[in-house]
Amino acid sequence: GQYAPGSLFKVVVATAALEEGVITPATAFFCGGQLALYGTVFHCNRPEGHGLVDIHRALQMSCNVFFYQVGVRLEIERLARWSKRLGLGGPSGVDLPHEAGGLIPSPEWKLRTQKTPWYAGETVSVAIGQGQVIVTPLQMARLTALVANGGKLVSPHLVRPQPGLTPGWAPPVDLGLKPETVAVI
Repeated sequence: GQYAPGSLFKVVVATAALEEGVITPATAFFCGGQLALYGTVFHCNRPEGHGLVDIHRALQMSCNVFFYQVGVRLEIERLARWSKRLGLGGPSGVDLPHEAGGLIPSPEWKLRTQKTPWYAGETVSVAIGQGQVIVTPLQMARLTALVANGGKLVSPHLVRPQPGLTPGWAPPVDLGLKPETVAVI
């Protein structure tokens, strides 16, 4: 199955923003429980807000307002590119038939499928793993493993590799993330 990823998707946004230099570990935004952008009020997951939030606290508390701010600065093109680099929006290669790929939206995708341009306000929802974002539980497990493995993306398999039984097995791929990014996430 596929589902909206929620809080774990924020790891992708944090990684992309740190790697792209959009934020630093010291970057902080004020969360008052909501943020007005593009003529719309976007709400935080905590109505009373989180106060001044840096990346560590934003990840810990899953602060929507922090990630709205980061997503707007990151922009959809980089967000989509990093999502795919971190294993979202396509099949993982697991040794099962008919794996669902999910969806990481982009301006090209929207123009191709809906014949309309991307609007900046749509990026706000994508930055917290909502909007048109669809991922699989397996993709989220890979993202969790990437964090646990210090920035290495695993290829999932049903059984532990044994000679002659799983010829397609591959070791985790080091994505070359900066050590500072890995330390934060």
